Amino acid sequence: MDEFMAEIDPNDGGDGWLSTDERELFRALASECIEHTLTRIGIRDGDYHRGGEGVSWKNTSWEEDGVEIEEFNITPPRHSKIKDCTSAFGNDCEEVPVVPDENRDCDTAFSASDGVDECRVQLWLNSTMTIPGVVDGNQFTLVLNASNMTRASLEFNFPVTQDLRLDMWEECEGRDVSFEEESSIPAPIRGTCLGDGSSTHTLEVNSDGSLRFTVMPDADFADWPLGEDLFADFTTQPIPVDDPPVWTDGAPIDGAWFPSPSGGEHIWADWDEVSSWFSDEGGVSQLDISCTGAPSLELTEGADRSWWAEIPRGAPGEVSCEAVDPAGQSSGERTWNLGVPFSISSSETTLSDPHPISISPTSEWPELELELGLNQDGQSSPSVTVTFTGEAVVELRHRTPCPARSTSGSELRETRMFTRWSTSMTSPGQGVLTSIDDDNRYRMGWVTVVDAGAVQRPRRGVSRIRDVHRRLADRFGELDGEHVVDP
Repeated sequence: MDEFMAEIDPNDGGDGWLSTDERELFRALASECIEHTLTRIGIRDGDYHRGGEGVSWKNTSWEEDGVEIEEFNITPPRHSKIKDCTSAFGNDCEEVPVVPDENRDCDTAFSASDGVDECRVQLWLNSTMTIPGVVDGNQFTLVLNASNMTRASLEFNFPVTQDLRLDMWEECEGRDVSFEEESSIPAPIRGTCLGDGSSTHTLEVNSDGSLRFTVMPDADFADWPLGEDLFADFTTQPIPVDDPPVWTDGAPIDGAWFPSPSGGEHIWADWDEVSSWFSDEGGVSQLDISCTGAPSLELTEGADRSWWAEIPRGAPGEVSCEAVDPAGQSSGERTWNLGVPFSISSSETTLSDPHPISISPTSEWPELELELGLNQDGQSSPSVTVTFTGEAVVELRHRTPCPARSTSGSELRETRMFTRWSTSMTSPGQGVLTSIDDDNRYRMGWVTVVDAGAVQRPRRGVSRIRDVHRRLADRFGELDGEHVVDP
């Protein structure tokens, strides 16, 4: 503050002392400046929502002349080093050192043995916001962009509204804070946010019956920069009946198959998928989702609530899952199969035309339909579809490359899986393009290298079912969310 004042008045600031004149000038300037800053607060009435395309949460502003900066202890009146100074405004003037000495004696009324930090300084803001477009105070969503906020406290006093209550509070972590200011912010699905607990809130009833809502963001400095959005849904509607959680229409049916690219430790369901399987009035993130299976599966839930398993290389393993709400009510269990559906290899290490590809199904898996083709540098050969229950050899041609084909629309959506040939082949980068089409196949991530018949997996892939027919679709991505770049 002393350095800032030196830029405004070199005769006053920058001398290592902070005066009551400088304090009052700073308060006045800060109040005027803050009036022109973003509030970080948005309020929208109507149905609960989390924003999305075409929705801007920047719909509040500070009221002109409605911002006041208050302070505590900037110029402690009982500082051991306090002295008189000359006021530029004809006021009484006192000043204290900007930096306390080693004794930190900023208040002579306290003894060092009291353990009080006498030199602590606090600043806070009293203000009035304008909220255009909000006409219904009976149901609304309040959002705070709490990114990079530490040891902050925001207090909201709402007008008296009969039966107003907080319906849901969510702490949503990890938003990319590198977005340009006017860029649309991805909207989370209500009730699915995972918070780290750094932000808390309280709700109190004032003497006049109004509500005081206090939000306290406190992110660790070590986590900066990190995006965090806080959502609070308010309503006057009665508290809904606490029903058990239910399976959604998009959840895997009982007996579904979860294919993995190879045996070993894999994520077989990430939180984006798991959170779409259940519905509950209290929010999916509040559910205890448990999965059980044979000890050999080594089922574990990660910190991000993804589910991991030691995928068996032979016969599939069974896993049963359910969701339980805070009242102990269950969705009921569904049982699925985890495993490796087939292996793919080639007996030829030199690319030929046609080129033989061997496919071997894993025991106990149902009949599979695969679509295969050769791909190189983004160009694909005509694909071949094969339905098999036993070992099969498919001849693939590659002399006439064509653009990789994908299908999209309301009925199906498809992204194909690549298996990479080793560089020992005559055409480095040549690959096999495959996809699986069958009901009840829910997920597969597959990035393999074929080298003289040996199948390896150099990196994890992620895939999801995206269409109403539950057609298996592969989408490659690193665990940090970046796309896998075709070399």
